[in-house]
Amino acid sequence: MLRRVLPIAVASMLAAGVLAGCASSETGATDPDTAQFQTGVATEQQVTAKLGPASATSLQPDGARVDIFSYAYAAPDPQNFIPIAGLFDGGAKVKMTTAWFSFDRAGVLLDYKKQVYAAQVRSGILNP
Repeated sequence: MLRRVLPIAVASMLAAGVLAGCASSETGATDPDTAQFQTGVATEQQVTAKLGPASATSLQPDGARVDIFSYAYAAPDPQNFIPIAGLFDGGAKVKMTTAWFSFDRAGVLLDYKKQVYAAQVRSGILNP
C-alpha cells in the first residue's frame, strides 16, 4: 500500500512546488508593445486589442481617458524551498510594469508613458 501511495504523494508535492514557484497578475506592456503605437494615429481600440483590457481607466474632465495597464511578476528564490535554509536566507525577484495611455475624446492616442520597477526582495532571519 505504501509503495503505491508514496510515489503519488511525492509527485503531488513536486507539482505543487512547481506551480507555486511564480506568480503574475494583470496585463503587461513590454517595450515592443508600447513602441508600436504612434501618437495621433493609434486608437484606444487598437491598444486594447493588442494589450487586452486595461487594469484601470481614468476619465478626465475634458472627456479624455487614461487607460492604465499594470503587470506584476514575482519568482521566489530557490533557497526558499530548502527546508530550514529558507528560514534564514529567502527572497524573491519582483518586476512591476505600469503603462499609461492617454486618449482624446475621439479615442485617438495623445501620449503614453511606461514605468518599470525591478527589485530583489529579501526575507529570512539573516536578511535585515
